[in-house]
Amino acid sequence: MTNLVVWKRPAISLQHITDNRRDEFFIEGTNRPSIWVIADTRVTDPSKITDQATKILELDATTYKKIEGHGYQSMWNLSIGFAYAGAVFPAMMTYAALKVLLSNLAPGEARLPTLQQIANLTAYIAEQYVRDGKKAFGEFPHCHIVLTGMSGYDGELAAMLVAPKEEYPDFQYKSRVLDLDVVHVFGDKVKELKAAIQHLQDEADETRLGLEPKIALELRIAAAESSKVGGTLQYGVHDGKFKAYAVNDSKKNLFLGFDLNAVAKQIGFDILLDGLM
Repeated sequence: MTNLVVWKRPAISLQHITDNRRDEFFIEGTNRPSIWVIADTRVTDPSKITDQATKILELDATTYKKIEGHGYQSMWNLSIGFAYAGAVFPAMMTYAALKVLLSNLAPGEARLPTLQQIANLTAYIAEQYVRDGKKAFGEFPHCHIVLTGMSGYDGELAAMLVAPKEEYPDFQYKSRVLDLDVVHVFGDKVKELKAAIQHLQDEADETRLGLEPKIALELRIAAAESSKVGGTLQYGVHDGKFKAYAVNDSKKNLFLGFDLNAVAKQIGFDILLDGLM
């Protein structure tokens, strides 16, 4: 389990950002509306397994066209955000399958799939992994997947939820559009986190710059009020292109709890990450 929060942040002028709050959270996406997705990094089953899980990921849909004498060449690319709450197995297997399938689209013409089509494919794949999981675990390993991207060629940002519809006799995963005029919370103790977010929003503090959900989840992680939510905060911003970030203590040089100095020794390269604060 985890907490996953999705909301639309309005465009905010940089002139409202004070010098002591100039970090990636407040600068990213300020000049235009953006969809924000945040989550903690804990995985439980039912006790804690790890505080180092990645739950917000980047996807790309790429279409190819056959050019005479040159084979297939990439023509169009669509940036997509992928985030999940719940069972890791079906969520990450679905992401891995989508990563391959969406990067190898060949429509024969200059077009891209819509976010709805991508959500439909996500539901189709996730449902099969969930059914496979039931055979191994004895029960359906539930997960909720959120996709962000352009709704179509009009350039409008949208978010879609892919989740189980248990009222169906044969158990199905379905997709639906999320209303971005409200904050959506998934995972553990949803009502309590929604109430905490609403309380911060009611205070109407402009210095928070529309990031009350981020503040509320950070406070929940720090307070350790739920055994199913913990680790550190990770987030993604979609303002036309989706970018995933991880927030850590830069003084310790950590990413998801991994020592980046040790990582650099293993790979032979320094690691430069956005959002490492």
